[in-house]
Amino acid sequence: MRRTFLLVLLAAMLVGLVAAPAASATGGYNLIGAFKLDAGQTYNVGHVNVYLKVDGSTPYVLVKYDLNPGWVLKEAHLAMGHSAAALPTNAAGAAVPGKFPWAAYPGTEDYEFVVQPHGLCDLAPLYIAAHAVVSNGTMCETAWGVRPCYWSHQPANWSISVQKFARGWATYGILTPSM
Repeated sequence: MRRTFLLVLLAAMLVGLVAAPAASATGGYNLIGAFKLDAGQTYNVGHVNVYLKVDGSTPYVLVKYDLNPGWVLKEAHLAMGHSAAALPTNAAGAAVPGKFPWAAYPGTEDYEFVVQPHGLCDLAPLYIAAHAVVSNGTMCETAWGVRPCYWSHQPANWSISVQKFARGWATYGILTPSM
C-alpha cells in the first residue's frame, strides 16, 4: 500500500502537477493575469486569476478559479503551454476539456491548481485554457475564462489577450511578458 502511494506521488511529481484546495495566493506568488469566467455564453459566474512564483530557478503557476456567491464549481479543467498547439483540441479544432491535463471536482466556490510548467521561461508567452462546469442549484452550465479582467493591480510587465479556438465559443488566454 505504501509503495503504491509513493509510486502515485512520484508520477504526479513527474508530470509537474500539484493540485490543492483553494487557499490564499500568497507566499511569493505575483498576479500576472485574470479572466472573467462566463457560463453558457451569458452569465458571468466569477473569474480565473493566474499567478507566477519563481522559487530559485523553478517557476510555479497558480491558477485560481473564484466563483461569485451562489455558484458552485462542479468541475475544473486546465491546460497550458507555450503555444495554442499545446492546448488539446479535436480534429475540427474545438477544445476538448476532458483531455486537459489537469482536472478537479471540488464542489466548492473556489479551487486552485499549482503547476510547474516544463520549459517556462521569462520571455515566452503562456497559453492557458480554463474550463469549468458550474451550478447555482437550478441550472448547470459549462464555463470558460473568456474575457480579460483589467484590475488596478494588473501587473504592468504582462499583457493579456484572449483568442477563440477554431470551433465553438471556447477561448484561451495568452499572457505575454512585456519586458
